[in-house]
Amino acid sequence: MIEVLMFSMPFALAIVLGFLAPFGIYVIYQVGTRFAPTFKLNIILWAMAIGAIIPVMLSKRVLNLELELHQQLTMADLASGAMVGRLLTLSILGIGVAEAIRGWLLARKKLLPKPAVNILIAMMAYEFGMIVLGFTGATLPSFNYKYLYIPVTLIAIYYLANSQINIKQFALHIKLAMLVLMLGSLLAAVITPDLALLRPYKGVIPGLTFRLYGLTQHANTLGPVALMLLIVEFYFPSTFLLRLLILFSGAGTFLLAQSKTAWMAAIVVFGLVLIPQFFVHLRTKKYGFQTAVMIVIAMLILAIFAGAVALHFDLLNKLQENEELTSFTGRTIIWAKTISEFESNPFFGYGPEIWSPIYRLRAGVLGAGQAHNQFIQTLGEGGGLGFLLLITYITVLFAVSIKVFKQSRGLVLALFLTIFVRCISESPLRTASIIDWPTFSHFVLIIFAVYYSQVRYRELNQSVVLADQKHGRFQFNT
Repeated sequence: MIEVLMFSMPFALAIVLGFLAPFGIYVIYQVGTRFAPTFKLNIILWAMAIGAIIPVMLSKRVLNLELELHQQLTMADLASGAMVGRLLTLSILGIGVAEAIRGWLLARKKLLPKPAVNILIAMMAYEFGMIVLGFTGATLPSFNYKYLYIPVTLIAIYYLANSQINIKQFALHIKLAMLVLMLGSLLAAVITPDLALLRPYKGVIPGLTFRLYGLTQHANTLGPVALMLLIVEFYFPSTFLLRLLILFSGAGTFLLAQSKTAWMAAIVVFGLVLIPQFFVHLRTKKYGFQTAVMIVIAMLILAIFAGAVALHFDLLNKLQENEELTSFTGRTIIWAKTISEFESNPFFGYGPEIWSPIYRLRAGVLGAGQAHNQFIQTLGEGGGLGFLLLITYITVLFAVSIKVFKQSRGLVLALFLTIFVRCISESPLRTASIIDWPTFSHFVLIIFAVYYSQVRYRELNQSVVLADQKHGRFQFNT
């Protein structure tokens, strides 16, 4: 009798939750009318940040390579924070469903403009297209209701950002959320080094024998978040003390994580966006030309100094001898295996279960949870059709970032390039969890892209109105 009850309880609980879900969403929908879109966006992103930090913080991970107990973070290690993660996921999903419905109704009533509707179309085509490909023609068809979490919340994010939001308040909150991660990671490195530091580690920074994982699952997750924090702080400066805290903790974490992908993204962003934008800004200032010349001279001196340091420490030869760089940390093996799955089913791919725990065990590559390349991952998971959807989505995001370059002063392009460069070694646009930092970064990019599309839309309409008034095309009743 007890066994029957124990086995039937989860099923009965699922039925009860199924009946209560619509009522819960209705309550959230009604309560949501009392809060501004900016507040709801902040709640979603704070929940994502907290949900990503707590499971790692409560885990018993040991990163010390000199100990026999050394282990990477696995799903079993996250069990202590699983309940918190589930509650936060349900909260995000509840708000997401309610706001997606609200946004859809407002759009039908034409109460919301559609300046960035191309983002919504490309985003939903990619997200839902991958799901459909996964359970129809894939080598191993699979469907899980959890696959819907991210696209549903993305719809809500789109509609909320399409409303009148306070972008400065939003920027402050996402900076604070990322700052919590930076400070928590640095503090964990001091208090519980085996949890936060991979040791011993032979990196490219002379004398540094560890790599900061912090309160994230991997240093390659922590580095890009630190870079995003610094970028947003550059465009939305904080008060003096908070700015110092953000800059020092963000820059320190960015360096200690030793994420080569994040460093490469920083070079691309600063070279293509931030530095040109800064020089454009100098043109409007007094003595701007002289300042620009001094900055160029300082950069040349810094480059010469960096070259001298590299020669002194023989960094070039050390880079060539570094197996992590020459073999992309074993990624070439993963890429080859993923491409072979694509070749077996070139249109639909293997399906969403590629690089799942069972697949990794069968393939004999236990350390890979993904293909570590967004394009190869999509080829293996969704085949050529999925790859086409991905390219379309990325192209639309790039086009929008170029269109709103003036309005955002290059912020959207900088965030896009940060994620795009990361696609070389990770799969930031195809994550399995809604409470994950790559998902957080993806959401932030969408919010800023949609918001500045709204700004551009209003500016264009205003310029049209002014032009028509100038040429007497309007007749006003007196």
